[in-house]
Amino acid sequence: MAVCGAIASLSGINFGKLANFLTIALLALIAVGIFGIFVPFSAGVNIVYSLIAMAVFTLFFLFDFFRLSEEEDTWKAAVLLTLPKPEF
Repeated sequence: MAVCGAIASLSGINFGKLANFLTIALLALIAVGIFGIFVPFSAGVNIVYSLIAMAVFTLFFLFDFFRLSEEEDTWKAAVLLTLPKPEF
């Protein structure tokens, strides 16, 4: 987690563009997980599913730490970071 924070805040890469991809990836992981309740997967598929889930949540950490590094250091900003930003 500390490495993700350092990468997101010090690298200069804009991880904010990952929001839509991460939302779709999370919904896909949930759908595959629900499907896996009814259809048993092999051990190899479970390992691949777990590795993809770890990658998605690592990207979520990078995305969140990037948002933290871009905002001002106030209580209002901290509360607003917990809420999703509406994109119109």
